[in-house]
Amino acid sequence: MSADTGMTASTPANTQAGGHAQSALARHAKTIWMAVVLATMAGLFAASKLPVTLFPHIDYPRVVVAIDAGERDATQMAVDITRPA
Repeated sequence: MSADTGMTASTPANTQAGGHAQSALARHAKTIWMAVVLATMAGLFAASKLPVTLFPHIDYPRVVVAIDAGERDATQMAVDITRPA
């Protein structure tokens, strides 16, 4: 008795589900590997040419608050401004 595989004697093995894609990948394995290696090398080359600095120049905004208090002492002025009423 033979096991029933669902295939007839005239059906090729590579026409099963995924069989055709598998054989196409096997036939072009060297080409696929060469494309992967070339793409990796091109990416590494491009990454090495990118102008990247460790600490880029950033201009932080500066806010200056100037209050004229007349004859008040600087310490008293700081206390009056920083403490809520």
